[in-house]
Amino acid sequence: MANDFWFDKALCKGMPKYIFYGSYSERPERKARREKVAKAICAKCPVILQCREYATNNPEYGVWGGESEEERYKKGSPLPAGSKASQVRRIRTLRKRELINERSREA
Repeated sequence: MANDFWFDKALCKGMPKYIFYGSYSERPERKARREKVAKAICAKCPVILQCREYATNNPEYGVWGGESEEERYKKGSPLPAGSKASQVRRIRTLRKRELINERSREA
């Protein structure tokens, strides 16, 4: 790898990973605070655009380029398989299907 690779210039390099990646059991309030801190770091980063582009093209967990996985998903990027957001979306889809099936049986 060349020394000028954008990862090497990222402000987050060497910082604790928990700032950018939450745990599966993280509470929403804690997640919001953590993401706010991560996004503040990203806002000052000289490679924010390269980072955001990378995460947009590669389903990544956590905050990348100042965006969470949910924010990237809303813009059309796929959710990382196994992410909490991905699992919540899958559960909601299954529940909707169950409701539709129930209603069609009742009709």
